[in-house]
Amino acid sequence: MYHCEQNPIPTALRHAALGKLVEEYLSALPPERLQAEAHAQAEEALAEIFDILEDPELDDPACMQKIEAIVTVYHRRLGVHSTRHWEQD
Repeated sequence: MYHCEQNPIPTALRHAALGKLVEEYLSALPPERLQAEAHAQAEEALAEIFDILEDPELDDPACMQKIEAIVTVYHRRLGVHSTRHWEQD
């Protein structure tokens, strides 16, 4: 496949084609299946966060270890990035 870093057009075309394929696939799925999967993912994330909150090894007074562990869950599962505690870096 042709790829040139100075020419973003091939990359943009690949992204557009991939987006179209994903949209076609998702439109064929019943909404109930997508909702059930989203619900399952949410339950798993909440269970993981609950385990963090109940972890006795994460017991620093300001709960920074727990907060950082929860932020890590959000980052890993949802791709959500945070600037939290940037002042401590």
